[in-house]
This record gives sequence, C-alpha cells and structure tokens, in this order.
Amino acid sequence: MPESEKKLLINKIISKFPNHFKEDLFNECYIELDSILKRFDPEKSNINTFSYKHLYFKCKHFINSLQINNESLDEIIFDEEGNGESKVNYLESVEDLQLRIETTDYILQHNKYLTEVERFIQDKYYKNRMSVKEIINVFYPYHLIKSKKTIYKILKK
Repeated sequence: MPESEKKLLINKIISKFPNHFKEDLFNECYIELDSILKRFDPEKSNINTFSYKHLYFKCKHFINSLQINNESLDEIIFDEEGNGESKVNYLESVEDLQLRIETTDYILQHNKYLTEVERFIQDKYYKNRMSVKEIINVFYPYHLIKSKKTIYKILKK
C-alpha cells in the first residue's frame, strides 16, 4: 500500500474523532497499519475494509484508555473515620520530589567519605530517630564512644 493511500485512509478514520486527539491517533494508526498489512490476506477481504475496521477500533480503544487515565484529582477520598481529603493532597509535588532526589544523592556521596562507625551513628540518629543518649547507651559496645560531644561532631559531618 503506497504512503499516500495510507495517509488518506488514516485521515478518513481520524476525522471521525475530536480534533485534539488527531495527532496522537494518526501516529497510533500509522504504527498499527504496518502490523495490519503484515497480517492481511488478500483472498479473504479488501485491504481498505480490513484495515479500516481495525484502525477505527484502535482509535476508539486509544481514546477510551486516555479517558480512563484522566480521572479527576478533585475527587474526595474518605478514610475509615469518615474524614474526606482531596486526591491532590496525596500527590507529591515536583519540587518535593526533586529535593528528595537531590538529598538522597548528597547523602550517598557524603557517605562515601564517612567511616563505618560514623555512618552507623548517622544512620541511627537520622533514619531511626534515636537520641544521642540512646545511641551512646545502646550501642556503646559497638562504637566505644562515651561522649555526647563526639557524637554531635560526627552528626555535623
């Protein structure tokens, strides 16, 4: 099938759908048409009829799948206690995500320069939310540090 015929057929099909989908539908149909042409058996039907039906339903499916994915974020979600909150409140902002990625990268780079004991102490303090006193009392046999000053110095690194 020549390129010009492909484009005519696809444009005929996508003209039946809303304009804001046309570019995406054209691309979807163009890709699908190659696989249709490989499966086509000229003895069973006409290429235009065969491909038209397949491409038309491909477009319908594409639009339906887009509409399913575009659910409203203004919808209210209720918890067990009956308190409602908007879905938007559960989304992480791009800035928060960016900050978390940068922080994680910084921590990974920073941890390369720490000793095993320093990493251990920082991990207990920042990740496990243990106090300096708890770190000294509970893990003294591991790190052998008795001074709060020393622990605070390690935490500042």
